[in-house]
Amino acid sequence: MGEEGSIRKVGRVVVRGVTQEKREKAKERLEESTVAFRHEASDRIDSVAQQVRQLGSQFDRHEDAHQIARRLEKTADYLRFRPAADVAGDALALAREYKLLWVTGGLLAGVIIYRLVIHKKFRG
Repeated sequence: MGEEGSIRKVGRVVVRGVTQEKREKAKERLEESTVAFRHEASDRIDSVAQQVRQLGSQFDRHEDAHQIARRLEKTADYLRFRPAADVAGDALALAREYKLLWVTGGLLAGVIIYRLVIHKKFRG
């Protein structure tokens, strides 16, 4: 009976070690994908900022376009350089403060996804 108890203890330790290792690997993969997503989002926001500047110059709205582009670039830098925990915490704080805005944004995103993906699939 003592030997069986020892085997169980060893088994539990091995299982804990394996699950801890899997958790660590999953955490690393999540961090890598989060960083990649944030950099891609930042690059896209920078691209939009450049397009806003070009559009503003075409319509003689240099100052307005420049201000909008600067804010977009600040947002891109924020996403690129801030820790993920800070970004998530700030997003949660905004969601709490502006609940209606987030609900409306979610509904709008759902409608856009429906129109782009699902609706097209059934139409043709």
